Amino acid sequence: PDQTRTDWTYAECGSSCGQNRLIVTETLRDTAGAPIRSDSAHLDTYDRPLVTRTQILGGGYSRVERQYDDLGRLARESAPCTESACPSPLYWTTFTYDLIGRPTQISRPFASSSIQTTAIDYVGLKTTVTDPLGNVSIRTADGRGRITQSTDDDGYHQSFDFDAFGNPVRVTDSTGRTLQTAAFNVRGLLDSATDANLGAWHYDYNALGEITSHIDANGKTTTYTWDALGRPLTRAMPEGSGTITRRWTWGTSAAAREIDRLKESQISGAGAITYREAHAYDTKGRPLRTEFFQGTSSLGSVNLSYSSTTGLVDSLTYPESTAGYRLKLKYDYEQGLLRRVKDFNAASTVFWQATTMDAYGQILDETLGNGLKTIRGIEPRTGSLNTITSGPISNLTARQDLEYVWDRAGNLTSRQDLNRSLTEAFEYDDLHRLTRVRLNSVETLALAYDFNGNILSQSGVGSYSYHPTKLHAVTSLSVPAGGTQSFIYDANGNMTSRNGTELQWFADNRPKRIRKIPGSASNSSEFQYGPDGQRWYHKLNISGTTYTNVNLGGIFEIVTRGAIDDFQHTIHANGVPIALYSRKSTGTNTLRYLLRDHLGSV
Repeated sequence: PDQTRTDWTYAECGSSCGQNRLIVTETLRDTAGAPIRSDSAHLDTYDRPLVTRTQILGGGYSRVERQYDDLGRLARESAPCTESACPSPLYWTTFTYDLIGRPTQISRPFASSSIQTTAIDYVGLKTTVTDPLGNVSIRTADGRGRITQSTDDDGYHQSFDFDAFGNPVRVTDSTGRTLQTAAFNVRGLLDSATDANLGAWHYDYNALGEITSHIDANGKTTTYTWDALGRPLTRAMPEGSGTITRRWTWGTSAAAREIDRLKESQISGAGAITYREAHAYDTKGRPLRTEFFQGTSSLGSVNLSYSSTTGLVDSLTYPESTAGYRLKLKYDYEQGLLRRVKDFNAASTVFWQATTMDAYGQILDETLGNGLKTIRGIEPRTGSLNTITSGPISNLTARQDLEYVWDRAGNLTSRQDLNRSLTEAFEYDDLHRLTRVRLNSVETLALAYDFNGNILSQSGVGSYSYHPTKLHAVTSLSVPAGGTQSFIYDANGNMTSRNGTELQWFADNRPKRIRKIPGSASNSSEFQYGPDGQRWYHKLNISGTTYTNVNLGGIFEIVTRGAIDDFQHTIHANGVPIALYSRKSTGTNTLRYLLRDHLGSV
């Protein structure tokens, strides 16, 4: 509908491929017919891809090659490489099979002199998988291929039972405990279920198989209604002596291009602040505006616009902050991929720009609006992150100089902050659970686990005890300094008391209030959620001072402390936050850029 088009062309590869092969090229074109991006695949005589070429930033290509054995099975697949700089030989992942075509070994280069190998062995219906570190897991299947037992490297196992119709009805473990049970009605719909953590639940359905109600372990009933097309209309849950209801309204106007699209969603009722989101669409049915309401008052709207030639998102406008100001972002693309994020009203202000992308599609070189450049070093064999450096051009390690080491199973074993002369080393057990951390060779954390993954002890914290039936619920913690901290749960497994702190929950198992006991609300947090279940409101009371946080769309927050409002705009690039722009009602404006570690943490 945006008038862009995709073309496919077919041609013989000829002598340049070493033999006659078919090349299929897919080209996305803008409204004027100019190419936006072009990807291709070389196919063999059985139409299997031998070479795939995917365009990346800068106009180059990520190249992957595949080879097949005489039985048509994938024998080797190369790691993605930038076509202009592919290694020779390529970094191949190899696959071997048994006589009936089951994979028995998968191997790939891990480092310059190391191989990462996963071995798979079959004995009857039992499959044994040995990971690259030599840890073993065993899965046993029945004659229909369903997993009936799974055993880890420590010998702990869980067993899975099915009824005559193939429905899963029971999960037990090697200690003889029942972890889950389920019962199904004659139509194969889940009628009731028990869970060692969640308790017992019951479900009802209408004639179309749509859920109409469920009763949770606390005895609370949530009801559902649906329209004739199977779309949700309402979801009502009890709250105190009343009800909280979520409502969804679906578009009916062809002129507004909203047919079969969500027009409005709302939550209201006892104990809930009425909150609504209203959606509008452009002439091509694309999201155009989302307006947010608290009660009947508008909190603001988020607007999108699209390129008239490519159909890609061209701009994003935030809700109004101070003095009628609305931040508006402009997006630039190359090969259909985001290249830079700018201030729409001041094109010379570039918040973020990507320079280099690797064959895995990861940004290697990016520059923030304050001149800081971030460069990432990637292991070409695996795509894992090796280094992060950040700083101005004159000193590229001034802000960050980080190094990472991973084991063959993908666990982080070491990280270094060279600017601060810090080295952290991590150790894991045979189930890849973290057991020990050392900082500059001094132990800072030690963890011990039981067979089902519960933490038994943690250095500096204490020893954990668990509920006899809610198997993962901590009931007490013996702290090193002496004494015990206690924890209490409701029937749904939600913590209601934590060492002098009271926790209250909505019927959908989302936190409602956290309050320090004894006393008043002088130290408490209260939460409200939107119709999609995402938190939009948080009120925090600390020693008589109240803060409120209103979150709109995950990109704009209004943080209020007393008479001061702080309008915080989170600026993203490729879904990652790269800057925080703050405008306060006092007239103070601040732009902060964000640097991240290997987890994406700021």
